[in-house]
Amino acid sequence: MKKIGCILLVDDDRLSNLLTKSIIDNANCTDNVVRTLSGRAGLKYILYSAAEPDIIPFPNLIILDILMPEFSGHDFLDSYNEMKFSFPIKPVVVVLTTSTYIKDSLTSDNVTKIYNKPLTDHGFKSILDTFFSN
Repeated sequence: MKKIGCILLVDDDRLSNLLTKSIIDNANCTDNVVRTLSGRAGLKYILYSAAEPDIIPFPNLIILDILMPEFSGHDFLDSYNEMKFSFPIKPVVVVLTTSTYIKDSLTSDNVTKIYNKPLTDHGFKSILDTFFSN
């Protein structure tokens, strides 16, 4: 499997962020994991990377916690859906949640898959196999 250019983690829970990064590191699938602790910080990273993709890599995979205070994953997706990019990269957006009712409330076309939180080795392998096996 070819390495993924950049993975963006958007999760307000530091421990969950650390565990997810550990799973990614163990999979040895990328050299670039960017961790942010809020939806706003994740969007800022995307805006900066869209403006300067040669300097700041645009994420190929976004792993997003949907239930965050102040600026939730829903807010992130709403703002992300309004962005227009001048290049053909469309990242895979994976949503992590502890809620069993989240599927009913997600309306974004950008959400590729929903996984239970915390993400497991098996769940991450499924993401890699499904979207990055080429």
